[in-house]
Amino acid sequence: MSIEYDGPIPDRQPAVLPPALQPVREMSKDEQGILDKLLIEAVSNRDLPHIQTYVEKGANVNVSAGEVSRYILRNGSNDYYSTNAPLIHLMYAKGLKTDIADFLIAEGADIDSRDARGNTMLMLAAKMGDLPAAKYFVSKGADVFAKNYNGEIVLDVVRTLGAGNHQNRQQIIDVLVGALPDMLRDDMAQGNAVTPQVIAAANENKPEKPRVAPRTASFGKSAQSAPPKPHNNKLNL
Repeated sequence: MSIEYDGPIPDRQPAVLPPALQPVREMSKDEQGILDKLLIEAVSNRDLPHIQTYVEKGANVNVSAGEVSRYILRNGSNDYYSTNAPLIHLMYAKGLKTDIADFLIAEGADIDSRDARGNTMLMLAAKMGDLPAAKYFVSKGADVFAKNYNGEIVLDVVRTLGAGNHQNRQQIIDVLVGALPDMLRDDMAQGNAVTPQVIAAANENKPEKPRVAPRTASFGKSAQSAPPKPHNNKLNL
C-alpha cells in the first residue's frame, strides 16, 4: 500500500561544503597590506606565536619593514646605522632570536636579502662584531660571497676592520673561511681571488692531483685575463 503526501514541498537547502573543500578567496591588496603590517609589528615585538599566525594566514615574510635602525662598530665606536630593509633584517636588528629566525627562513625569508645600502645580515654581523650571529647565518647557508653595492664580499668587510678595535675580527674570519669549499681555503688564506664561478666549478669537479701554484690574482683587486685553456671538465686552479 502506498501513501501519497499532498502537503507543501520542503525547500531544498544547498549542501554546505566543509571548510577544507570550500574555494579559497584571494586576498585583496588592502587585506594583504594589513596582514603584512601586523607581521612587521609582531617581528618588532619578537612575538613568535603571532608571527606564525600571520604567516599562516598569508603575510609576506619578504615584505619591506621600512626604516630599520641599529648600531655597528666603526673605528672602535658604535655608529648609528639606519636604512630601509627587508623584514628579516628587522628581526635581526631587534636582537637575534633563533626560533623566530628559524621560522621565517623555513617560510621562505631570504637570508641573503640586502638592505638599501646593499648589506646582507651576514655583512652586518661582521660590521658589528657579532660572532654568534655570524655563526648562525653561515649555518643557515648565508652566501659568504654575496656582494654589497661597493662590490665587497663579507671577507673584504671584515679584513679591513682594525684588529685592535674589533674584538671578534679573527673569529669571524675563521667562521667565514671555514664555510669555503675545502679545496679553496689555501687560496683564500694566501689572499688570492675566489669568484662565484670558481666556487661552482669547485663543487662539481675535484682535482685529481695537487695544485702546483696558487692563482696570481690578488684578493680584492682585479686580475689580468689569462689565456683560455682547453676545457677538460676539471677545475684549473
